[in-house]
Amino acid sequence: MSQFPVPQNYRDTLDRFSFVLLGAPEFKRTPVKYTFTLDDVMASLDAGVAGVASRIKNSEALALFDKCREEIKVTHQYFKEGKLSEARRQIQVARDFFKQAAKLRSTKQSKALVEDDGQP
Repeated sequence: MSQFPVPQNYRDTLDRFSFVLLGAPEFKRTPVKYTFTLDDVMASLDAGVAGVASRIKNSEALALFDKCREEIKVTHQYFKEGKLSEARRQIQVARDFFKQAAKLRSTKQSKALVEDDGQP
């Protein structure tokens, strides 16, 4: 069994939000050749957000990334409790925080954050 991949940049992380929104909690129609769980996917999403945040210096953006990560935890708990509609709402809230934080990045980092450059 392979480890579920961690998103490597902004675009990959944004895609992971969609993956959770559309597939969680069972991910039945996922075209991968290995087994993974909701816990694996949520940990991967959180790690992706943390990786993007690690490249940011703007304190407002970092606060939004922290809020995003908290919403990911809430989402995860809702999925575990079977509260699917609440979980789907929360993952969208988390994604919105993620997008807002990305907009606040410094101009120096703006291209690196949005481009698919393979960096965390």
